[in-house]
Amino acid sequence: MEQPATEPEPGGAGFVPLDQRIARQAAAHPDAPAVTCDGQSISYAELERRANTLAAQLQALGAARDQLVAVGLE
Repeated sequence: MEQPATEPEPGGAGFVPLDQRIARQAAAHPDAPAVTCDGQSISYAELERRANTLAAQLQALGAARDQLVAVGLE
């Protein structure tokens, strides 16, 4: 039986954090759809812009790198 591919462990060889993956995709394919829900899509460029905006807002509230933060979505 074939085993599903697994992601490298965080900090391990070959591991790429999600924010870096999105940034790479945004640079390579900025207009490609990144997220689609209920027939609406946003591009990788828009996803990166929104993620960076949220990160800046969280940092302004005291969040720091490598700190776990809960985010509620509507």
